[in-house]
Amino acid sequence: MRAATAPREVPDIGAQGEHLAPFLYGLKTRRPKAFAAVRRTLRSVIPAIDDLEVDLDTKRGTLDIQIQQGGTTFSSRVVSEGTLRVLALCAIAVTADAGLVAFEEPENGVQPQRLNRIAELLTQVARRGAAQLVVTTHSPEFIAAMLEGARRGKADIGVFSVNRDGAATGIHHLQDPGLWENQAVRALLEDPDESERVAALVRRGWLDL
Repeated sequence: MRAATAPREVPDIGAQGEHLAPFLYGLKTRRPKAFAAVRRTLRSVIPAIDDLEVDLDTKRGTLDIQIQQGGTTFSSRVVSEGTLRVLALCAIAVTADAGLVAFEEPENGVQPQRLNRIAELLTQVARRGAAQLVVTTHSPEFIAAMLEGARRGKADIGVFSVNRDGAATGIHHLQDPGLWENQAVRALLEDPDESERVAALVRRGWLDL
C-alpha cells in the first residue's frame, strides 16, 4: 500500500492492498461521489485526519496517496500501517456491492478505541447485503462490537470458531456466543490491559469456544 504505483484500471484494492492507490484514483476520476464517501468515512474513523488525496506525479507517471493531518500533508510512504489499513477498509466499505470480501484481523495496527468504528463500518456492509463479508480476528473486543452492531442494525452476522480438528480444519457456528455476552468478560474488556490478556488467552486456545 505504500509503494508509488502507476495509474491503471483495477477492479479492487488487491489481495494485499497493492492496488489501493490506482483504485482510489479511479474513484476520484470516474466516481467522485464514491471517492468523497471514502474521504468522509476515513475522517469518521480517524477524526484527526483532515483530508485525503491521490496525487498523480506527471513526470514519474506514478500515484501517491496523501493524507492531511494537523495542517501537514503526509505521503503513504510515511503514514502508519494502521492508518493505511483503515483507509483500505473504508474503500471496501463504500464500494463493496457484490461477491465475497475477506478482511484479515482488522484490529492489527489499529488503536483499540477505533475498533467500534471499524465494526460499525463492517456491520453496514453486512446490512446492505450486496456482498458477503468474511472477517478473521483474535480480538474479543472486536467480536463484541460486531455482535452489538448486529443487534442494533439487525444485520445478518454470524460468529464462527475455527480450529484444528485432527488433520482438518473445524468450523463451528457459535449459536450462543455466551463468552462475549458475559458481563464479567465485558467489564474486563473495558480495561485495555485486561483486554490484551483475554485476547492472549483466546489466541493460545485456553478459552475454548
